[in-house]
Amino acid sequence: MRSLVYPLGAFQQVVDRFGGLDLVVNNAGILSEFDWEKCINVNLISVVRGCRLGLHYMGKQNGGNGGLIINMASVAGIYAFPAPVYATTKAGVVGLTRSLGMDHKFGKDGVRVNVLCPSFTMTNFITDAKGKASEEDLQQMQDMVEKGGGFLQIPDVVKGFVKLLDDDDKNGAALEVTLQGLKYHGCESGPWEHE
Repeated sequence: MRSLVYPLGAFQQVVDRFGGLDLVVNNAGILSEFDWEKCINVNLISVVRGCRLGLHYMGKQNGGNGGLIINMASVAGIYAFPAPVYATTKAGVVGLTRSLGMDHKFGKDGVRVNVLCPSFTMTNFITDAKGKASEEDLQQMQDMVEKGGGFLQIPDVVKGFVKLLDDDDKNGAALEVTLQGLKYHGCESGPWEHE
């Protein structure tokens, strides 16, 4: 989603064909520590664009019916990670999600925004990582996988996705998915919100 032209047209086609939009899933992710600008554009900027389009088309203030945006991040967005650019992009997605999920936003547009943060998952992303980070970083990631008990499988991630669909009371929440299970990381208030 390098520009708004294509996704804007795609969103409009869905609205025209189905009469509205209920769900947006922003699932963008590459590991590229060497081409860091591409990593930021794909992993973070495209998610910001997808959220803005989702809010526009689903938001009640624009004639939508409300809905749900699920952003895909990673545990690298919550914890320290050996690929710093990748981790920064995923932490950005978590921060974006938490900020869009603030109560005053939901009251205005009726769109919940949550983020799924899976651990290492056996996908092409993993097999394609070689050459996109230093050998030392890749070895550290492999050590993390072994300490965590291995790779998640796609059905493990799907369980987390379904939980975000089912939990209507969650907004601005980050759901961590590991082999140990599912765990919500809340949207804590900042010091400016205390009375």
